[in-house]
Amino acid sequence: MAKKSKPSSRKAAKQTEHAAPVSKNTNPHVESPEASPTPAPEVQVPEKIEPQPSAQPNLPSPPEKSPITTDRRFQINGRRMIIIGIVLLVVVGILQFVANRQTNDANGFDPATQKLVSEVSKLAVLPQDEKPTVTTVVDTSKLNQSFLLNAKNGDKVLLYFQAGKAYVYRPSTKQIVNIGPLTQPTSKIFLRNGTAAATMPPAIREKLGQTTDYTIVSQDAAINQKYAKTLVIDIAGNRPDIATRIARQINGTVAILPEGESPPDADFLIIAGADSL
Repeated sequence: MAKKSKPSSRKAAKQTEHAAPVSKNTNPHVESPEASPTPAPEVQVPEKIEPQPSAQPNLPSPPEKSPITTDRRFQINGRRMIIIGIVLLVVVGILQFVANRQTNDANGFDPATQKLVSEVSKLAVLPQDEKPTVTTVVDTSKLNQSFLLNAKNGDKVLLYFQAGKAYVYRPSTKQIVNIGPLTQPTSKIFLRNGTAAATMPPAIREKLGQTTDYTIVSQDAAINQKYAKTLVIDIAGNRPDIATRIARQINGTVAILPEGESPPDADFLIIAGADSL
């Protein structure tokens, strides 16, 4: 009975060999490939081929502008423009000054006289071929000319010796106070040497000798012999018009009698200065 049991064991082994193969997956959490569903096949869409740009040589990129450099350039250019503008203003000012000076020299007038003549010419017809001598009334009590009877201190007097006319103008009211004939009495002049030279500078006599309106009565030496400018003094103080004319004729300056100098017996005293040498 024991020998009959062996065939049955062999039969069992053959059945085992023909059985379904057992999965070798030892991971209990991963399903066997036979148990998972078969995935649908993927459809591949061809990718769009972009046109490739033509190859270009690698050129260096331009340097970026620094904002600091730009600001500095702007500041430098601004300073240059300011300097150029200042220079132009200076040049224009110089040219304007030269042009005005040439105009005044051509007319023979300084700016103040030119303005005064322009104002008076709007009120009266003035001589055109003569430069006037302009004086200012400072003391009406010493005036003895008929055309100065209505004058007040501060009035301007325009003297036209060649035309023989005088115009009294009041700047405060811009009115002509009086117009009258200008007489030229012979004036007595005393000469005084105010320089270190031994004799009176001859230039003064030569300039005074160009007219017969004056008579030189005498001369002497001044107490102070260091006068820089030639002075013309109206001794009586009532002929400022004649004193101004004499001063213009000899390139002198109207002044009062200097301290220490004695008044001579004459209408006018001329003290020769170093500028007359």
